[in-house]
Amino acid sequence: MADHVSLYSLTLAPDQEPSVTRLAALNIDSRVVDLCATSPEDNDQTLVAVTRPGGVHVLRLTLPDDWQGSLEATQVRGQGVHEGRLQPVVELGRTTIGAACVGLGATLVCVGWDGAVEEVDLVRGASTGRRETGQRLSALAAHPAGTSYVTGDWGGALRVWDVRARGPATQTLPGPGPVVGAWVHPTQPHLVGVAHAGGAGVRVWDLRSARQALSAPESDALTGPLTCAVFLPGAAPALACGTAGGDVAILDAGCRALYREPTAEIAAITTADDALLAFTDQEGLLVLEHAL
Repeated sequence: MADHVSLYSLTLAPDQEPSVTRLAALNIDSRVVDLCATSPEDNDQTLVAVTRPGGVHVLRLTLPDDWQGSLEATQVRGQGVHEGRLQPVVELGRTTIGAACVGLGATLVCVGWDGAVEEVDLVRGASTGRRETGQRLSALAAHPAGTSYVTGDWGGALRVWDVRARGPATQTLPGPGPVVGAWVHPTQPHLVGVAHAGGAGVRVWDLRSARQALSAPESDALTGPLTCAVFLPGAAPALACGTAGGDVAILDAGCRALYREPTAEIAAITTADDALLAFTDQEGLLVLEHAL
């Protein structure tokens, strides 16, 4: 099954409707399981798409210093683009469930169902090493400027790994059930959020002390399990989350539901200034202005 990957520019302005411009659209011959956006060079925006069979696809956009979102001023460079299709720069040859960028976007970390973690040099377009974790992995997260990443597994544990070392995990933190998601704080990378199956809510770990900085239970008002989350800006740990039932909510010491999309689950969520952006397969982009 092929997937269609599109890149959009979103403009949010006070007292105006959100403006969306499509910058690029390409086909990929396999199912995409993860997307990573990085900026490894000045004015370069790089989108990395990873497919279930382990294909690593790279789309680069060179943006001028005075770029204001106009399509005409944007140069799109795809490595291996042929007749509107983006070919892989690396084939890992194993089923992949997720990916994340580290090392200022120079290294891509890919995880598979079988517990293998493979590192890819995005500059050279080559695999640089493979690590066997011995666990059935279910989640991956990393800070793009860091040198470590975290994995979650079906046994409930969260583990921290260093890309510079081939040894065992540097930290192992227990959990009450299978890990279904993990997220790293964008400005405080020692804070890692993890969600567990079975309605256990979200725990935020402080990796410096190996203690929980926050335990946010899920509310009975939410419909369905968590599908995505993102840390909110600010010193106190808090996350915005989406659920399979279409809920958008804030998790901190409690749970505050903001919105419910009745016809679609929330597939992804992110922030832009004081707005929340939620994505669904059926309804597309939902913009919750002044939600933060």
